[in-house]
Amino acid sequence: MTKLSIIIVNYNGEGYLKACFDSIYYHCKGFSFEIIVVDNNSSDKSVSIIETEYPNIQLIKNKKNTGFAAANNTGAAQAKGDFILLLNNDTLLIENIKPAIDLLDSNQEIGIIGIKMLDGQNKFTASFGKFPKPYNFLKLKTLQINLSEINQKISNSQTEYVDVDWISGAFLLTTKEIWNQVNGLDESYFMYVEDVDFNKKVQALDKKSVFISSLRFTHYVGFNKNREKLLINSYKTYIRKHKRGFNKWLSLFFLNINLFYKKVFKQI
Repeated sequence: MTKLSIIIVNYNGEGYLKACFDSIYYHCKGFSFEIIVVDNNSSDKSVSIIETEYPNIQLIKNKKNTGFAAANNTGAAQAKGDFILLLNNDTLLIENIKPAIDLLDSNQEIGIIGIKMLDGQNKFTASFGKFPKPYNFLKLKTLQINLSEINQKISNSQTEYVDVDWISGAFLLTTKEIWNQVNGLDESYFMYVEDVDFNKKVQALDKKSVFISSLRFTHYVGFNKNREKLLINSYKTYIRKHKRGFNKWLSLFFLNINLFYKKVFKQI
């Protein structure tokens, strides 16, 4: 029996893959796991690296870039593990993640687990956030939660974790059962915000999304020149799906102001 299925969506990530895979093999001990890579029609050497140097990795080769959500769903459909870990291709595991799996396995109230994310300079970067209210769409950074606030909540709660609204898809641990219950990620999101939407669906099952600060991973958050446009388009999808009435109108109004500002002053 396979305990964990690690699903990695790759698009031209050859510079990160070896380090990512090696960190998994080094830190995933004490349980059985499989790695499933879904390649979104990369034009670099990603596919040949996997085929020649990592033959034990299950490789799915898409003929086009289907996006993050759809590619993860493709990988999850082949997953044999009781648990699913979505992991970005530009990441490194720093510690054994078995404690996170054990917590998810033992606590039926928890549906999603995330851990502390560090950037390439070992600085904390938010891997969780708040479900957006209309005013948040004026400045999307207001969705982030301060780490000191999280640490204070953890110390006050006397537990190893704290509840959050959503966990990032860069490292998102859940169960195969829950994944199937909510039909995975919503493919109407091409890239970004599908993780926020997934957390919302899981919490509708009365399951918690929780953050563990004692476990860490590195995410080399790369620059994507289309990120702002993709993010705003994805939040439009989120608003249309989850907001109603005046809240929906106000959310779209603020988001369009955000977009106008970035087009004029940042030339996105």
